[in-house]
Amino acid sequence: MKTKVLTTVLAVLLSTSASFGANLLKGKNSNFISNLEDAKESTLKIETWMIDESVWNVKLESGFTEDTDQTFEIELWMVHPAYWKNLTTEAEVSLILEKWMTEDSYWNVSKPYLTTEKDKALQIEGWMIDDENWE
Repeated sequence: MKTKVLTTVLAVLLSTSASFGANLLKGKNSNFISNLEDAKESTLKIETWMIDESVWNVKLESGFTEDTDQTFEIELWMVHPAYWKNLTTEAEVSLILEKWMTEDSYWNVSKPYLTTEKDKALQIEGWMIDDENWE
């Protein structure tokens, strides 16, 4: 019984979200623009509410809040020399060049497991240069 109810609820939610998504996409066409064309964007229009001071100077209970960055203060431990003198750090091991890294005999080997794959030469086909395909 529990599974049947959950399946029914899931089906209703899925169909609702699908129809909602379809309504959002209705009337929107995506146009393919090749890299040879310039995309033209529609001009933005400034509406009166965008520049109306009364819209932006509202009280906090209306839901608009102005986020401000947290103020940072320098604390004593940040600048106190005793803290930084007693701080222990790990010493990094220096890198060592090993024999295989510098010897040519390790790199100039013609073994099957070291061969690299080469690409075939590009063949230009008719559709690539046909003007009808690129209009």
